[in-house]
Amino acid sequence: MRRALLITIVCCLALPATAQLDIFQKKPRPFLHPEGYYLVAMPRGWEGQLQADGSFAASASRGRDQGKLTIRMASVERDVDTELVALNAHRELRKLPHFKDGGGGRLKVGGKPASIRSFEFDYMGNTEYTISVEELYVVSGTVLFVVHFEVMKRSLRHYALDLSIIYDSMRVAEIDATGKPTRPVRLPKRTGGSAIMPGVGK
Repeated sequence: MRRALLITIVCCLALPATAQLDIFQKKPRPFLHPEGYYLVAMPRGWEGQLQADGSFAASASRGRDQGKLTIRMASVERDVDTELVALNAHRELRKLPHFKDGGGGRLKVGGKPASIRSFEFDYMGNTEYTISVEELYVVSGTVLFVVHFEVMKRSLRHYALDLSIIYDSMRVAEIDATGKPTRPVRLPKRTGGSAIMPGVGK
């Protein structure tokens, strides 16, 4: 599977109230969206929360800097081309200070069409604070899932394994024309007590 380095995951449908997630296990543990929209494994050391706006936000410390990851959902035209989504997103992102495109392309995430893009920019135009970003776009029916990851460029290499785990584990539901799951994602049968993150899948 071809990958660029991804920094954030974006999805814009509402989730329930904020809930704290403990992610300090030796093995990755799955986070299941309460309504079964998606499932993703968060690696050891990641700490995350469901936000009041419905997004999932997590962070971890690798190398010298903290990495931040978000997952959101948005309503789109049915089965829209993920490359079109990526192109539209980058049209706005190119306005960031000293924007530098890192490339990307098409791939599959849990059997669903997806596109990935990586880029970097200088925070507030300061060349000593270059931020590396990776964004993954996944479409199922009328819902777009966006995964966004960002970190200081000097620490990016320390997150390569984490991002691989997150991307490879992600599964999204089959979505109908109203934006609701017709086939919600379920937890794997063999997760074992310690493998399930507190507060989900119950």
